[in-house]
Amino acid sequence: MAAPTPNIEAMPVVHDIKDFDLNSGIWLERAIFNNRLWVMLACLAVTLFLGYKAVHISLNASYERMLPYKHPYIQNFAANAKQLRGLGNTLRVVVENTQGDIYDPAFLDTLRKVNDELFLTPGVDRAWVKSIWMPVVRYNEVTEEGFAGGPVMPDTYDGSAASIEKLKQKITNPLTFNVAVHYGCHFSRPTKIKHLDDPERPHILDELVEWTGAKSLPYADKNMCCGAGGGVRSRDGKFALSFTETKLKNMKAVKAQFIIDVCPFCHLQFDRGQKDLPGYDIPVIHLAQLYGLAMGLPKSSLGLEAHEIKVNL
Repeated sequence: MAAPTPNIEAMPVVHDIKDFDLNSGIWLERAIFNNRLWVMLACLAVTLFLGYKAVHISLNASYERMLPYKHPYIQNFAANAKQLRGLGNTLRVVVENTQGDIYDPAFLDTLRKVNDELFLTPGVDRAWVKSIWMPVVRYNEVTEEGFAGGPVMPDTYDGSAASIEKLKQKITNPLTFNVAVHYGCHFSRPTKIKHLDDPERPHILDELVEWTGAKSLPYADKNMCCGAGGGVRSRDGKFALSFTETKLKNMKAVKAQFIIDVCPFCHLQFDRGQKDLPGYDIPVIHLAQLYGLAMGLPKSSLGLEAHEIKVNL
């Protein structure tokens, strides 16, 4: 049954606060309206406290506090964290000059500030921060005396026209395409002798490739053999091609524009093997050829015309 609706016009009007019955209403009404000043002061105190905390909020890229450290998987991760550096949780920050190119002193100064803020952000693995302002980003060039190189952004940079011109000379031909790196079976093995890289999670070739400006794409079965090793190619070509096809399928799935390798036999397997595998035509470039392109060497001097799969750049 519906409760009767009170007649508002018939309700008494309290003209003076002294005549108001402080005991009327439920307990919550009495607690709030009988203590208006204290309620307002409490709201003001909470507002000031939250405002103070809001202006002191800082970015923190560390996620360790969210991990369940009692779980055995997380404990295993923590025990091997040093071996897993740089393998995941990568954030790319793009800074664009909408009014020109990167050779603008004002833009470069803004880029430096962004770089410094990210570098000092708690939780960031600083050894893996890369930008034009980081000394680990280097240039390479071919001179009459051989190879030369150094940090792209020198300590002497001051934003002047002369320093901008020197910066342009160092970034002669940055590459912008996406590649699939193939390490091969013997690049880091035997590990007891070479000690070159982690054989299970290699990364040195990816770094060498990305120093040229190209992007090394992650893909499935990256450490898998190309199929030619151990005499398999000469003994059973069809079986060898089955390995090659698996690798090519995974590279194609991530839309790799080129394959980068360091082993002549792997290079032969990928370049010649695609002729026997319909549906694949990913050009194969040796790491030395890639660096030649990045250094601005003439394409005709790099032997690219000798490849079975045509290299269109």
